[in-house]
Amino acid sequence: MDGFSKTITKLLIEAGIEETNIFQRVSVELPGFFRPTKEWDIIVVVDGNLIAAIELKSQIGPSFGNNFNNRT
Repeated sequence: MDGFSKTITKLLIEAGIEETNIFQRVSVELPGFFRPTKEWDIIVVVDGNLIAAIELKSQIGPSFGNNFNNRT
């Protein structure tokens, strides 16, 4: 998943988001609606405003069909 994360980060920077506004692996937890907190893979915050919260999920493993249906 690191490759996807790096690619998304690169695209965000190319779109004009400063790298200092992109958070990965550190401070990536936000309050949730269905649970107290939710961890994300990438969070983008600009001027104190949440711009994006991105979660990456794998499609491999023993329950590929179930995972595919749940992620579509």
